[in-house]
Amino acid sequence: MVSTDLNGPDLWQWPLDGPRDEARKPWSVRLRGWIVVVVLGVVLIQPATRLGPDASGLRTALLIADLVAYLVSFVVVARIGTRSPWPTRVLMIGWLLLLGLALPFLTGEGDSLVYLAFAIVAAVMLLPAQVSRLVGLGAALTQLVVTRVLDGEVHWTGTALLVLLTLSMSLIFLLTRAVAQLKAAREALVHQVVADERARVARDLHDVLGHSVAVIAVKSGLARRMLEVGTDPAAVAAEVREIEELSRTALGDIRNTVLDKRSSSLDEELASARMALRAAGIEGTLPESGDEVRVDLQDVFGYVLREGVTNVIKHSGARSCTVRIGPNWLEIQDDGRGGRFAVAGSGYGLLSLGERLRAVGGTLEGGRVRGGFRLRAEAPAEPVRAAGGTERGHSPGSGPGT
Repeated sequence: MVSTDLNGPDLWQWPLDGPRDEARKPWSVRLRGWIVVVVLGVVLIQPATRLGPDASGLRTALLIADLVAYLVSFVVVARIGTRSPWPTRVLMIGWLLLLGLALPFLTGEGDSLVYLAFAIVAAVMLLPAQVSRLVGLGAALTQLVVTRVLDGEVHWTGTALLVLLTLSMSLIFLLTRAVAQLKAAREALVHQVVADERARVARDLHDVLGHSVAVIAVKSGLARRMLEVGTDPAAVAAEVREIEELSRTALGDIRNTVLDKRSSSLDEELASARMALRAAGIEGTLPESGDEVRVDLQDVFGYVLREGVTNVIKHSGARSCTVRIGPNWLEIQDDGRGGRFAVAGSGYGLLSLGERLRAVGGTLEGGRVRGGFRLRAEAPAEPVRAAGGTERGHSPGSGPGT
């Protein structure tokens, strides 16, 4: 894996890389890798071709062995180095530097230290950026000293070439690392967006269906009891028509939720809650309208009312329920036992309401009170202003999950 920190590269961070599956790589990628190996091999052959005819066989054999070991070690380090722990990485770079430093003593030319660029590139791949820079600086200084000792003069051209090769290759690998980080960050953001959208749909479907299904179940039970006791068929038909209308409304709410077009009207929720409580045989005391509530809170308070009344019907066993509202608060109190929702925030529905209220800077509190259970939602007295000076309210489909 690669780091997905978007605040800029950490120059003391060890480069990371995930396991590579060569079998899944396209053939073109594998071919390019082998081409690079061949090019490196051709480059590293150059010191052997410059040996004069008077060079001893042992010296030639040692030079060829050093060059082969250098090439093979570089390829191995490039392939597995970033998956190794940091002590192994340090040993790898030290081994490459040792092989590269042996070249001028085997060729008798101080300029052979220019091939330390391979070791420095490996250091860029495996070590923190600051450390690899120190390795490059140390290699340049070493070349100045060695050329002075072996050749009697400093070879500034070779030193400059080493520095340029080191800088160019280092920039290439640093850019490659940055591209990998950006790609990983983009993939992480895509996954997060998908997860957030799934959470939004799940939350909204729960909020919508929980109330609608609860009311449909209550009214279906009422219609069944009316049929069992021989109630006037016209009254039963009226209940069935309401169930039919609730079902259509629930289907529309599901479509709008999936498309992120649904909004919750506080006045509509008050009317729906009044009907649901009446069907459940619970005496309801509710305001006639939600005009008293601040405009930016009417949507989120509609969700609170819907979920709160649904819990009263399903879990409380209450005989009465009272809803009170203010400009920035809404309170639901019943005379029941509170059921498994005795603590605010337990249950998916109340967790969802907590997220919606936090989106407008509000809080959700609930618990047992004398004679029943109370759920209270409250927002700041003034709209919360987000960065940039805009008011942060709850719009349809908005909230932490979107």
